[in-house]
Amino acid sequence: MKKIKHKLLKRTVIVFACLTAVFATALISISFKRSYMAQHAHTFDTLSACCKGVQSAYAAYVLKGADADIDKLNEIARQYDLSAKMEEAERAESAVSFVSNGIMTAETDLCLGNKRYRLSVQNPLSDLYAMRDMLTKIYKAAYLIFLPLTAIIMVFSGRSISKPIEKLTQTAKAHSEGNRAVRSDIRTNDEIETLSNAFNIMADKVEDEILRREELIGDLTHEMKTPIQAIMGETDLMLLGKKSEEEKFLSLETVYHQAQRLDRLSKRMMEWIYLSEGEKANLSPCALHRIMENTKNLFSAKTDIIIEETDAIVFADGMLLETLLSNLVDNAINAGAKNISLSAARENGRVLLSVTDDGCGMDEETLLHAEEPFYRADKARSRAHGGAGLGLSLAARIARLHDTRLFYESEKGRGTRISIPLKEAQND
Repeated sequence: MKKIKHKLLKRTVIVFACLTAVFATALISISFKRSYMAQHAHTFDTLSACCKGVQSAYAAYVLKGADADIDKLNEIARQYDLSAKMEEAERAESAVSFVSNGIMTAETDLCLGNKRYRLSVQNPLSDLYAMRDMLTKIYKAAYLIFLPLTAIIMVFSGRSISKPIEKLTQTAKAHSEGNRAVRSDIRTNDEIETLSNAFNIMADKVEDEILRREELIGDLTHEMKTPIQAIMGETDLMLLGKKSEEEKFLSLETVYHQAQRLDRLSKRMMEWIYLSEGEKANLSPCALHRIMENTKNLFSAKTDIIIEETDAIVFADGMLLETLLSNLVDNAINAGAKNISLSAARENGRVLLSVTDDGCGMDEETLLHAEEPFYRADKARSRAHGGAGLGLSLAARIARLHDTRLFYESEKGRGTRISIPLKEAQND
């Protein structure tokens, strides 16, 4: 975070120095120019007054029949301004002003009788230059005072910015080291606080996902442990030669059954992982009756499924929807259902796809946890039928990919009805 503070300090000092220099230069220039113009106007006003005074005095001398020489005219001019000076001029020139050695001089032609004179007055600009020097000194003093003060302020300001970022960095580092309970508590009422809140939300979701996956791995390990132990136990006894031929055949059936169970478990887990990795449904118009027929054919060797005729077409991913139905049917078979039916009904522009069975049903407690991976209300019954506890969880995930959910109607000992509302497509 030192880099941020140093960059902020460096850039602020540079900006402050540039802005101060521009502002001070403009201020001094404007003040000097206004004062200069005032002095310029005052000098020409003095020159004009001298001209009028000299002309009036010369006219009075002419009326008296006298004449005024150059010395007399200079004496008259100095009565109006001590710096006034008259000289004889050979040719006509316009009024001018110029500055030399800190003195402003204004000159103009003056015709008296048959002679031409050049009248000039001077105005020292020492006060003007003194004012400019004073403003420059004030600017330098202010610059030397406020530049360090600005640097100090920006150090504290930079710390107020970098400190919460450092805190957020430390929190992220703690998470990378496995301390997922740490949260960023930043209260700055700005974008950094917004970032902190977003980080905390992300951390909560990541922690929930990690806990869920840890629980899932733990449950999977537990589920795999039983069939593996059964396989190892049966094979050990056969290798030791302690079983008859008939018992060996029964052991082989047990090994085969447990191997099938592991195979189903691995396939379900692959489906779970596949859907957990952000898989998206490829929605397109699908004939619902065909999907129902495919599901029926899949379980034709195990049970007879009743299909209600329908011409409904829905927006769905056909393969995922078949997977959803097969999981629900398999779940019904594991629940001891003898009669299973698939039906579809139109309701308010949607098609309600339902799977109904007469299995053992679910109580309220089971319904609350039905979609949790590996949750089974009757573990003995599920294992006896090869259930892995992932069917409803997978079905629920597929339903969410279709922007819908599973709706349950179930009663203990009276069977279950699970419905999935799907968007209806135009039937052309």
